[in-house]
Amino acid sequence: MIEKFLLWILFLGMLWKAKAQEMLFFNQIETLSNEWITDIAQDEKGFIWIGTEDGINRYDGYKLQLIRHVIEDKNSIAANAIHEIAMIKDTAYWIGTQGGGISVFYPKERRFENHRKHPKGIFSFVYKIIQVASDTLAMVTDEGVFLYTMSTGETHQIEEGSTTSKIGTGNGVLWISTNNVLYGYDVRKNTIVTKQVFEQNIRMISVLQKKVLLSFTDHILLLDKTKEEKKIPVTDAIRYMTKNGDIVFLASEKKIYTFDPDQENIRMINTALPLHQADITSLFLDQQQLLWVGTSKGLYKEKNKVAIFKNPSISLHARRIIKYKEAIYIAGETGLYKIDKNKEMQKLLAGDMLALHASEEQLFVTNRKGTLFTIRDDQIEKEQQIQRSDFKRFSAYGIAQDAQHRIWVGSWASGIFVFDASGNFLQEIKLDTNSDKGESKILQMYLDHKDRLWITTAAYGLYMLANASSADLTTPVPFQQYTSTRSDTTSLTSNVLFSVAEDQKGTIWIGSDMGVVAYQEKNNAFLRLKKDAKLFDKKIMALEADTLNNLWITTINSGVYVYNVISKEWMHYTTKDGLISDAFLFTSMYYDQKEERLLAGTNNGIQTITVDTEVKVPDFPPVIVTAVRVHGEPSDYLADFKTPFDQDIQLSYLQNDFSVRFSNLDYKHIPNIRYAYSMDGGKWKETDVETAYFSNIAYGVHELKVKPVYNSYPAETVPVSILSIRIHPPWYQTIVAYVGYGLLFILIGTLIIYYFLKSKLATLRAEKTKEVNELQSRMFANISHEFRTPVTIIKGLANTILKQEKKEELEEKVMGITKSSDQILNLVNQMLDLAALDEKKVALNYINTNIIAFIEKCVKLYTPLATSKGIAMNFHAEFPEVCMDFDDDKIQKIINNLLSNAIKFTPEKGTIKIEVKVRENQLVLIVSDTGIGIKKGQLPFVFDRYYRANQFTETMGSGIGMALTKELVVLLEGIIEVQSELGQGTTFVIYLPIRNAYPSAKEAVHTMPFISRQMKAKEEEPSNTIRSEVCILVVEDSDEIRSYMKELLGAKYTILTANNGKEGLIIAQKRAIDFIISDIMMPVMDGFEFCKQLKSDVGTSHIPFVILSARTEASDKVKAYQYGIDAYLPKPFDEEELMAIIANLIKKQEERNRYFGKLLQLKETAIEEKDIKKQELDFIKKVQEYALQKDQKLSIDQLAKELYTSRTQLHRKIKGLTGKSTTHYINHIRIEKAKELLLTTSLHIAEISFEVGFDTPAYFSKIFKKIEGRSPSEYRKTKE
Repeated sequence: MIEKFLLWILFLGMLWKAKAQEMLFFNQIETLSNEWITDIAQDEKGFIWIGTEDGINRYDGYKLQLIRHVIEDKNSIAANAIHEIAMIKDTAYWIGTQGGGISVFYPKERRFENHRKHPKGIFSFVYKIIQVASDTLAMVTDEGVFLYTMSTGETHQIEEGSTTSKIGTGNGVLWISTNNVLYGYDVRKNTIVTKQVFEQNIRMISVLQKKVLLSFTDHILLLDKTKEEKKIPVTDAIRYMTKNGDIVFLASEKKIYTFDPDQENIRMINTALPLHQADITSLFLDQQQLLWVGTSKGLYKEKNKVAIFKNPSISLHARRIIKYKEAIYIAGETGLYKIDKNKEMQKLLAGDMLALHASEEQLFVTNRKGTLFTIRDDQIEKEQQIQRSDFKRFSAYGIAQDAQHRIWVGSWASGIFVFDASGNFLQEIKLDTNSDKGESKILQMYLDHKDRLWITTAAYGLYMLANASSADLTTPVPFQQYTSTRSDTTSLTSNVLFSVAEDQKGTIWIGSDMGVVAYQEKNNAFLRLKKDAKLFDKKIMALEADTLNNLWITTINSGVYVYNVISKEWMHYTTKDGLISDAFLFTSMYYDQKEERLLAGTNNGIQTITVDTEVKVPDFPPVIVTAVRVHGEPSDYLADFKTPFDQDIQLSYLQNDFSVRFSNLDYKHIPNIRYAYSMDGGKWKETDVETAYFSNIAYGVHELKVKPVYNSYPAETVPVSILSIRIHPPWYQTIVAYVGYGLLFILIGTLIIYYFLKSKLATLRAEKTKEVNELQSRMFANISHEFRTPVTIIKGLANTILKQEKKEELEEKVMGITKSSDQILNLVNQMLDLAALDEKKVALNYINTNIIAFIEKCVKLYTPLATSKGIAMNFHAEFPEVCMDFDDDKIQKIINNLLSNAIKFTPEKGTIKIEVKVRENQLVLIVSDTGIGIKKGQLPFVFDRYYRANQFTETMGSGIGMALTKELVVLLEGIIEVQSELGQGTTFVIYLPIRNAYPSAKEAVHTMPFISRQMKAKEEEPSNTIRSEVCILVVEDSDEIRSYMKELLGAKYTILTANNGKEGLIIAQKRAIDFIISDIMMPVMDGFEFCKQLKSDVGTSHIPFVILSARTEASDKVKAYQYGIDAYLPKPFDEEELMAIIANLIKKQEERNRYFGKLLQLKETAIEEKDIKKQELDFIKKVQEYALQKDQKLSIDQLAKELYTSRTQLHRKIKGLTGKSTTHYINHIRIEKAKELLLTTSLHIAEISFEVGFDTPAYFSKIFKKIEGRSPSEYRKTKE
């Protein structure tokens, strides 16, 4: 907004007696579309609408926005010349035009509706629009007066009206004038109810409460049903009226009046409007009761005055102001004036008056020449000169009076002069100012309630005299001086001081050219006043404290500040708030406590401030958005008129560079308002252009907070407006798009999953086929193992029988063949049973008899086997007899499998418990053992076919038994459960339904089960008859295989046996073993692990190792050879092949012994030979190194320790590699070395003996001769 401030001040001549008068000041609103103002209105938001001869303008306090007719746009106002603006409804504005009829504007919808038709034709000019009922308007047009129904658009013409009629409404009556005739029209009855004729033409009609106000050429007339007509004369015809509450303004073409309808009086108001060259064309009083005046030369808004400044100012220069006997006395550069309670002014003295003080009966005044006047009853009682002749300019600015009525006068050019109550001179007091001229530059003197005299100076700081009333003037007066020290923040802010004041709490405040300080009596220091956390450093002219704890501070050019010493809040006023000037005079302010007003001198007169009128903070209107610009442009020409009604701002992703303009439509304070805004809770930013600019804002919903910032009021008191701004993302980032993406993703995902599952299904089928094949392979491998063992025995025993000649030895072998055949038959029967179950060809043959007795007998069949293994087997039945239907064959097979497994997996001294109970018509069979148990993760697979839970850790099996058991239980409509804890044992629970549908006649049949006796694994001692020095260890879990191997090899070799790899490892470490034959699939420790540990032990790594296993896969053979075996034979094996392998390996061992017997560590040819492993070669080299050490001789025990083995293991290792004992081999190495030295060196025999490690030459010669058959000397002679 560009405002041109037009200020005309009408001063009445102020002579000796005069009265101050008030006038209105106005600002002109510029940049309107046309100067001729036709109408003014205000909408519900607070915008001012101005009709002109060329368009309608909306004003927000800063900017004008124009609506004009657009020829090519149907959605535009009907015409540009505006006559009337009627805010009939909140949502629609009715506009009377010249040439276009009525235009109805709907700002929320950004559209116009134009109406011109009536039953008899059309109207083009609409001069006046008023609302006469909730749905009815009255209009004055170029076709006459019409009633218009807003909901239907129907019109009804009132024949008594004309194109020049004036109208008004009230209490359901439409008042219509035609020239000098007044009609009263009842809107509800559609009829004229009253008619009155006057002498003059009616110029205006208005209804005030129940009175009708009529305007004529030279008077106005109030019509009241209860009173007679009241004529009020005027100098010119009243044409316009506006009101707001009790305030009524009237206007003619040249004058403005206030009107009181209750008192029925009218008063002209002086204005500064340029009405000598323009006419008033409209009048409007807004929601804040500011007066707007439309003229033929522009629009004017009343300049707001804050309520405290509305009292008239006084056109006098004032250096000092006091109140004395209900009159105001003013001392200034033109003299001493008195203004009485009737506001009559009287001049008492002429000249430049500086200081002023009132006692009970007298006034004391000083002037610039140094004259002290005593005034009594407004007359000069005494006049005396206090200036000394050596001063050209004395200037006495300060006067104070103590409790003894002594008058203290402070001067600029000299010091302090003290007079008694009668004005007689008492004493001159010099201040210690260090001035070369003896100056004091005193500006003000103040005596506080504690009898302290405070003196401010313009150069030398502050002086204070305690107990001033009792001060002895005959002795040096003890003034205390306070000055400003730059490094001391508790000192004064400046030495140039102007004013001193005392507040209600007794705090002394000092005003300087660098702000305000408060005296802290407790520490005799000063507290500097701050504003907004910064030092308040304005140049202070005067201070006064009121009774409301406010400290009033006038400044040299920044107006007035008000500081509340309790709330710590600040307010600031300038000429924009109604001050007559921002420049105040020093020491010129007086607080009239009785009248609650302040009088402060300025360079434009005396400012009157009514303290009790407005010290509180007013209610401020909220900020609203007035316009939104995208890339600096509106979306269309009506967009800004809709924006204030929007709850939020909707923008597209291409519109994220935008600006928001706002206003709180506070026309009173707009010149003093700035705005602050915050986006999404960010830092508040201030703007002086009532616009916030935003760039590249992210998509989504944002919160914009806006608040006004007033110069005169605390920020905490203003309202905060919140606006939602939604920036829509591009279509491909919208929710609909994301839903589409989601659906597309789901579709694609579904297709992917479909093809994946299809592929996976094919893969699973292939894997399943592979798994079945692998399962079959494992099954055949397991079954093969189970078959190969008895087949090996059968084959071996058969071959033995063929070689035997003694018939008495055949019986045991034939029994072995029979037993192995039964084992094969049992496996085959189990596989056939599973196949029959798969094909559902298994029939149930129920009998009804005592099942307890049947189960007990089945258990007893396994008692001998359990006893042979050292296992206790206990049977307990809850009832001695339970008769029920059961299939004896299936039940026995179930029990056989459970008991066979229990015995197999329960160690010696273990317990197997069989319990039979009856629970809820079910037979419960419980078989529990204290065996090794099953891992928790393996329990779900226990009943799977070919699954072995304890593979390679327990007795081997085919993996068929438990699967068959479960399927038989299910066939019997029962349930089987398993519970197990590793290391604690396993419990199987079977639930069978108890039924009695079959006759009880047949006894159950018991079949003798196949029981493969498993002999307890133990170390077997060799036969008393030593057949060979070669000792072979056979490690095999099958008793039959072990027996067969002993039978096969026992005639030629010493045979030791073990049940598993762990037992075999113990035997190999304790006994001197020359050869090992081992199976792979064994309990506790399998053959692979056994071989691995054996070969990693230095004491046993040299022993030849042969695998004899039913596993024939190539991977098993590769793995075995990687562990270091010497041969791998599959079962069933050829005994001749085995014998040949054993003989060949023994032969190689003998060759190795000879090689190591001849090998010396120092020979360069001592490299790894075929069939001799580097590990063994390194071992022998280490033994030779230790044997030939001459500096450190090791015992056998020390040598074993150095080689990380035991003495026994060392002996066995050396014996196995060399065929010699440890001592013999060490001596052999030494002698071999000695032989080399005898032949290659000239060392003495004694030296050689020590060189090869012998203690004495004699012992060396003895051992040498024992091994070589001749003495060392004789051996040396062979060289010659």
